Amino acid sequence: MGQSIWADPGTWGVIVAAAALVLSQLPPVRDMLGGIDLAMTLPQQMSVWHFLGNLQLILPIDIDNIGSTRVSITSFLATIIDAQGKEWGLPAQTYIP
Repeated sequence: MGQSIWADPGTWGVIVAAAALVLSQLPPVRDMLGGIDLAMTLPQQMSVWHFLGNLQLILPIDIDNIGSTRVSITSFLATIIDAQGKEWGLPAQTYIP
């Protein structure tokens, strides 16, 4: 009788080559399985002053994307709570990379 097609090393070579070709077109596995994960580092101090009655707040915030999915941040809102518990919402108006 003839040899089985699965026993032929050439068949396995074609299967492995086809699998390698398909996998080479996909993103890395860690990118497919990962998600969005942002890490923020806040300083212990910030600068506050005013110019002609306009409050200026400088707060350097370090945002790192430690996940595998690309992230775009379109807006940022900082909420400051004073000693009496009143909340102040301050939208970020400038960004310095």
